Amino acid sequence: MRDFLLSLIERHVVGRPVNPTPHVAVDECLNHPDIGGLVRQLMLEGRIDGSSPLWSQLRRREDGSLVSVQGGTPRVLPPGLDLGKPVKYSSDPDRKVVQLLLAHFASSDRLLLLSANSRLDHGGLRAPVLSEHRHDRLSLLFLLKKGKTSVPQYAERVGARLKDGWVSPGFEESRI
Repeated sequence: MRDFLLSLIERHVVGRPVNPTPHVAVDECLNHPDIGGLVRQLMLEGRIDGSSPLWSQLRRREDGSLVSVQGGTPRVLPPGLDLGKPVKYSSDPDRKVVQLLLAHFASSDRLLLLSANSRLDHGGLRAPVLSEHRHDRLSLLFLLKKGKTSVPQYAERVGARLKDGWVSPGFEESRI
């Protein structure tokens, strides 16, 4: 992971204009309407430049073919579009999720990860490379949902935290 991050910085960060507007990445465990509403509000207020899911869902169509859908499926699909049904027990490894997150440094200097995954899994969302690497302009803020905090409460706390400003370059993790 360390090599991936260093290569990304060398190829896509060094030499590009500074982009201080944060990009929000949403982990699968927070695929919730309140989080979507918060992201839309933050974009309308100009506090973030965009948002993206950090997971894909493997689905099997009626004809047996597989399709991978980034961020899950919308509730309403156009007529005739077959995205199939989720394949049981299929999920992205945390390493892929971390790579998707870090790839956003190619266009943004500030990343915000919204997640309820606070396990200390090796190579996962809290991989040591994220907290050990320092760069003079990149910042990564993990806002992790505390166990019993409801998603609406969490979304409210994220909005309040972002009103207080941002973090200095480096890594910060906070459970809210």
